[in-house]
Amino acid sequence: AHDLLILKGKGVTARGFESSGGFTIVKGSEVVVAEVNSLFSTIRELRKELHDNGILTTKGDKYVFTSDYEFNSPSYASCFVLGNNSNGLLYWKDKQGRTLKSKRAAEVNEDMP
Repeated sequence: AHDLLILKGKGVTARGFESSGGFTIVKGSEVVVAEVNSLFSTIRELRKELHDNGILTTKGDKYVFTSDYEFNSPSYASCFVLGNNSNGLLYWKDKQGRTLKSKRAAEVNEDMP
């Protein structure tokens, strides 16, 4: 079992975990439909593609993942979920509310002799 990290913002809740290829968002996670104009075009295109392929489905005023999906980084995943350019290290948090950035720092410290 992975430590699930949670991203909350703009009325949606997404869950995910660090995975070998980057960061995986788990099935049932919610995604903001609206996109800021400055959103990276690669993310804009991927959102459309996943919706066309049924990996994202429309539920009320948001999108929902119908299966797990791996992104190449936590930031790519947070940008995708929020529809804006965001730093995933600050947006993904554990159950205690620690950011992924502080979790990583703590893990590095634990490895120190």
